[in-house]
Amino acid sequence: ATHPADSKSNLEGKYMAFHLPDRGEFFHLSDSWASAAVQLTAEPRLADIAFRGECAHDLPLAVSKMTDKPRAHRLMDIVWAVSRPLLSPRAIQALEQAGASGWSKREVLPSPDVSRVSEYRALIVVGRGGEVGPCVGCSEVERETENAWLTKGWCLDRSEWDGSDLWVQRNGACLLIVSARVAGAFRRARISGVRLTDLRDTRGTVGKRPTHDSGRVSFTW
Repeated sequence: ATHPADSKSNLEGKYMAFHLPDRGEFFHLSDSWASAAVQLTAEPRLADIAFRGECAHDLPLAVSKMTDKPRAHRLMDIVWAVSRPLLSPRAIQALEQAGASGWSKREVLPSPDVSRVSEYRALIVVGRGGEVGPCVGCSEVERETENAWLTKGWCLDRSEWDGSDLWVQRNGACLLIVSARVAGAFRRARISGVRLTDLRDTRGTVGKRPTHDSGRVSFTW
């Protein structure tokens, strides 16, 4: 893996405070795409604002079945509705026992064909941080193409993080980042249906966008 010699000098000013976190410090929490018994859906915009804790009401989140998966007989501890997590009682207990901060929960209103998720709760994330993602200045560049760098390692500005154990970005993005406390709690409890990727190992793409006036390269995520 290589780093372009002049890449850091080309980063736009707002990314200059970005650094790779320590290994084991932050994790990206996402769908494991395991053989869950059912995939759910919800109204996307409502699911997003509920997930970010920005909904003006506290009504239950309506969810319905999108598809069944063959040969699957049990629900995972975390099931997903339009890429937003619903927590089983076991997952909620793991977070509560760990004393995790930056989250709350909302009741769900399942359609009759998915009544099995009636005890699940929609995760609400109230923790906040700044942008997070790859940058050529500090991420490991695994491969370079004509238009992009393929990188390993997501960077962040730690000063923009409010200290919560679960957090998303203030700019409206919904990348769910969790602390070592949450990752450890889920692993000890063997919570299923979730993937935890250390930010040092998370892959991404940094696009090249040459400017016409100076020939500099700026970076887009």
